[in-house]
Amino acid sequence: MEDLKTLILNRITPLRLGEKGWMRGCDYVTLARTYAQALNQGAVPTISDAWTEVYGGQARRAIERAASHYKKELKKFLSQQRETIATDTHELTAFHKKLR
Repeated sequence: MEDLKTLILNRITPLRLGEKGWMRGCDYVTLARTYAQALNQGAVPTISDAWTEVYGGQARRAIERAASHYKKELKKFLSQQRETIATDTHELTAFHKKLR
């Protein structure tokens, strides 16, 4: 499975899924893994279960990227506001709302 994963991640180009977005190498791996797991358990792989896994992975990656960006920007803001932040939380609250 690792060899297949490496091949997919390195050689397959993203596929446009109409209005839904893109299917990248890691999405192909998720799709293949979901099908393989179903077959190994003696079940019939279903497209809906496989796509649920693909979209779940895309959502998790988006959340991770958003959280990383938020932490980076908050750290930068706090380093710039070091002296005033202890007494004035209004600026911090406004900044938080802006990042959301």
